[in-house]
Parts: sequence; structure tokens; C-alpha cells
Amino acid sequence: MEQFKKKWILLDTNLLIEILKDDQQYHFKDFLSELRTLEIVPVIDRSVLFEFRRGSRTRSHLNKKNCFLEVLLGAKEKRYYLRSSASEKIVRFAEELAILYSHNDSKNSRISFTDCLVAAQLMMYKDNMCLATLDNNDFPLVVFDRTKVITIDTGQKILTIGIYSFNTSKYKACKRAFEST
Repeated sequence: MEQFKKKWILLDTNLLIEILKDDQQYHFKDFLSELRTLEIVPVIDRSVLFEFRRGSRTRSHLNKKNCFLEVLLGAKEKRYYLRSSASEKIVRFAEELAILYSHNDSKNSRISFTDCLVAAQLMMYKDNMCLATLDNNDFPLVVFDRTKVITIDTGQKILTIGIYSFNTSKYKACKRAFEST
């Protein structure tokens, strides 16, 4: 992940949930340590924050999630999440990417709106951001590059973290293919 040194890594909801489940983050220590070593700043999209916190059934569960985010992402609100997830530009990018996904593969038309917003953030900050996710099928290689795969064996299950970056050339090729049909 050296190419992302001193840049941002956007964490997907599913990864946050798994790290939180791993009470002391024991199984994720190498991954998190690599981020610190390379000074890669973890961030989340506002829609990911919504998805992550929405299942909180008690005040103490919500507080646990909020404390976890402060430890993982930093206490300052500006590092907590990307503020532009609701911007018109991000929503436009998300819609465009969803259409391109559908054009290239019908199973990708079922990708959630949140994942489209996350993908749009990668498009917006393409030179300064990568993504870490466990939902590898939601970020198709027709638009993204999978730059690294990290396998974690928790003893209960095997998790595969995909690290993705936006590929402008692939995006332009997809867009040309769509527009020519």
C-alpha cells in the first residue's frame, strides 16, 4: 500500500462492523499498523457513518460505536467523515457509476446507493484516496483497480479485504462504451 502513503483510505461499513466485532482488533492489527506506518489517514463517507450507526439498539451500543470511531479515525469531526457525500456532484457521480455498472454487468445493478456514494468519493478524490472493503463484488474492476488483497483468518471465518483505487482510463472506456450503444 506504499502508493497510498500519506493519503486517505476510505473504510467501508462492512469492514468497520468486522473490526468492531473483533473486540481488541486483534485480527486487524497488521492492517491497522500498516495504515499508521504509512501515515494513511482513515476516513468514512457520511453515508457509511449512517449505515454503521443505524443498527444501534441501545444508547450504550451507539456510544460503543462512536468511541470505536473516535479511536479508529480520530476525535476531530473533520477526520470523522467526508462531508461532501450529499453534494450534488457526488450524487451525480454515484448515479453515473451505477449506470455504468449496469451497462457492464447486470448483477452490479443491485449495488446499494451507499456503495455508489463511496465509489463516487473514490472518483472525486482519485489521486488521494483508496478504499478498504469486504464487499469486493461491489467495486467492479471495469472502473476500479484492486491494488491489494489482505486475507484475515479470525478462526471463525476468513475475511478478504480488498484495497481499491479509481482508474480514470477504465472509467473513460466504460463511458465511451455506454455512449456508443
